[in-house]
Amino acid sequence: MGRYEDDELTVAHRPFSYAFYLAPANLRTTLALGITTVRDAGGADLGLKRAVEDGVIPGPRMQIAVTMLSQTGGH
Repeated sequence: MGRYEDDELTVAHRPFSYAFYLAPANLRTTLALGITTVRDAGGADLGLKRAVEDGVIPGPRMQIAVTMLSQTGGH
């Protein structure tokens, strides 16, 4: 498996904050693919959006839900 495509057990044992360190590479990849705007319904937080807006890290424009959106009854 690739660097960011780990199995479920590996992901389950990973510290919550680990995803924060993967975000910049994922955002750069998104831009490199030509995607300039993304919508996120549960994952990205306001801090990540603001870091992109303020130029702290490169990334596409983001529309985020802040609180996870899901269908009635959960997922």
